[in-house]
Formats: sequence, structure tokens, C-alpha cells
Amino acid sequence: MPANFDAAKLRKLRPSFKETGGSVTAGNASSISDGAAALVLVSGEKALKLGLQVIAKISGYADAAQEPELFTTAPALAIPKAIG
Repeated sequence: MPANFDAAKLRKLRPSFKETGGSVTAGNASSISDGAAALVLVSGEKALKLGLQVIAKISGYADAAQEPELFTTAPALAIPKAIG
């Protein structure tokens, strides 16, 4: 914890997304640079030519969108489309 941490100031920060009852503030939200990922995507044929082992196969895909405040539920709409 930083030496200048002040819990009282943290409690006074306004919620970022909900006017009342919100819990995400500038003091507890993850930064934009939080997390990382990388993906190499090639055809099965190309992987074999390069001597690589195929470890996954994409058998379907879908997309879905919700209102911003419901973004966490979008996968529940996309999954049935992808597997159906």
C-alpha cells in the first residue's frame, strides 16, 4: 500500500458508472493496461506445414451486444448462437 494511502479519501470517491449504489470508483478500478493476451491463429494445414501441433479448433462463433450496464450478460446471448 502506498505510504500516502488515505482510506477516508477512498470512501469519498464517487461511483464511476452508477450515480447511486455503484461500487466501481477511480480508486478501485483496474487500469486500462491491466492484463495481456496473445494469439497465433493459422489454418490446420499451415500449422502442419510449420511442424506445429494443432491444439484447438474453432467450430463456431457468434457475437451479441447489450446496453453498456449489461455488458457482462452478452456472452449468454452469444453462446447459444455459437453452438446452435
